[in-house]
Amino acid sequence: MKLTLGQVREALQLPQETLRYWRGALLPLAVRKGHQPCFSPGDLLALAIVKILVDQFGVQIRNLDSLARALFDECEQHSWTRFERQVAVIYPGTWNLLFAAENQIPQLTGAAIIVPCGPVIAALRAALMVEQTEEPQGALRFPLAAVERRSVGGDKS
Repeated sequence: MKLTLGQVREALQLPQETLRYWRGALLPLAVRKGHQPCFSPGDLLALAIVKILVDQFGVQIRNLDSLARALFDECEQHSWTRFERQVAVIYPGTWNLLFAAENQIPQLTGAAIIVPCGPVIAALRAALMVEQTEEPQGALRFPLAAVERRSVGGDKS
């Protein structure tokens, strides 16, 4: 499944300008050209984690270039189901990344940002499902009418 730029923006609730800036600032996104569907579910998960780092922890996007490569590569290699019970452990000093099971977080020797992936994936699924459940046909332009059933062969018993 490939997602369009608009679908990514909607799922992440990102302004167009923000995503445009991120596409230029993060190398894994800079190689994506055009408006055709070119984002994978892994890209969407990686972007959601980036959004958490920026929005909730105040990390500047320009500081995430080295982390972005590892994050996008890891998210691209595995399905969402693998990440549902994992956390992303990010070390701000070096911007190293480690994914670990929720119940096996490594012993920390310094500051780290821990992002549980399960809630992130649940929110992304909900956003994508809302988008897919919209009626493709739209509203009917004529009222429904009752149809009389008749038996085959003209039997009027």
